Amino acid sequence: MESLCRRDHVLTDLCARPLACFALMLAANAAIAQADPLGINPDSDSYGRYASMASVNGNTLIAYENRQGARGMTVTICEGPACRFPISQVQDPQGTSNGAGVFASLLIPSDGLPVIVHVKFGAGGGIRVAKCGSSVCLPVMGAPPTTLVNVGSTGFFPNSVSAAVSSDGFPVISASLADGSVGQGLWVLKCSDPFCMGAVTETQIDPSRPNSGRWNATAIGADGMPVIAYQDRTSTGSNGNVMLLKCNDPACLGGDDSFSELEPLSGSVDRQIDLAIGPGGNPVIAFATPTGGLGLIACNDAACLGDDESFNVVSTRAAIGSAVALALNTLGHPVLAAHGFNSAANSLEVIACNDPLCSGNDEQTLHYFDDIDPDIGFGRYADLSHAGNDVFSLVYMREERISTSQFDRSLRVVDCTIEGCGVVFQDGYEDASGAP
Repeated sequence: MESLCRRDHVLTDLCARPLACFALMLAANAAIAQADPLGINPDSDSYGRYASMASVNGNTLIAYENRQGARGMTVTICEGPACRFPISQVQDPQGTSNGAGVFASLLIPSDGLPVIVHVKFGAGGGIRVAKCGSSVCLPVMGAPPTTLVNVGSTGFFPNSVSAAVSSDGFPVISASLADGSVGQGLWVLKCSDPFCMGAVTETQIDPSRPNSGRWNATAIGADGMPVIAYQDRTSTGSNGNVMLLKCNDPACLGGDDSFSELEPLSGSVDRQIDLAIGPGGNPVIAFATPTGGLGLIACNDAACLGDDESFNVVSTRAAIGSAVALALNTLGHPVLAAHGFNSAANSLEVIACNDPLCSGNDEQTLHYFDDIDPDIGFGRYADLSHAGNDVFSLVYMREERISTSQFDRSLRVVDCTIEGCGVVFQDGYEDASGAP
């Protein structure tokens, strides 16, 4: 179904009143969406992976890997919730490496100047921190838009990375590291300044579990200390369980932090786990279960201790594949985006829950993206951000298989309310030279 205020994939003047048009479109799109509401916007085979989203000063920002023309880690700025005038800026050029923007985490510290933690592969690479010089990561008075720093001195290769802003305003990073083919397990890197230019405290969490941490998600608890949900993998032949690490200091030092082993976790190569802290300070964890379900854990204490947490498998139309994203509304009820994959569907489902555990099998599907063409898929990479007033921004990848090894991929952004998800102004992200 085409969204309202669009004709032949060309923006028209029918949307001169964006808020009215958006409300009208949401009402029309509720409980529908058997087709992508956007026109095709092909890009390169490796465009838009690892997208991470945040809201700042009424604008939506998205950081991602952009390998179109060997560009690098890119941030797209949407002015206003409808993203009518997107501007894209390469923040960390790919250069001679073979990727930048991998495992991107877009963070908004208290100073309002975004931080992007990501991985750059190849020469000059590793875990990288980009600190923006303006709230929208654009040049200020001719100065560079970002300060770039390599973080970590171990020399180990990062297999995955997540990050949050600690209570001191400085980044804290969780990373799965490896020395060649030998796993080094989960590490925490704590920066001592907003730019990560000074001393960085590096802590190996559990040397006895070198295969752990391949998927991890980091948040800051109500006490200001890091909370990390990750894959606890005891051997190379196991997918492992969801583990919750609750640190009692900003760098997770001392080996005296709290560990809770929770439910079994699925095995895949992309984002399988996400974490949020509820209004009472207790973690909420979304993940893909071994049977392809969308698992949700609502803890009843800040460290998920006692083996008495609430667990539920949220009903979905398809088995969960590569992406799980989680955000909480003002009541602490989850909004979930999940990539569904099986022989008949490569879809993205957005679900709003009416209780903290999504129980009762009465959740509302805000939008279901799929296509009758099996070569078109949605949501292998996706992220959610609470934009305020229970409006959620969603970024997701649309991909179309052109041949056995070639895809056209692009990022799309929509806004979601309880009435549904819809697109008004934006056809997908391009570089600044091609942005409308």
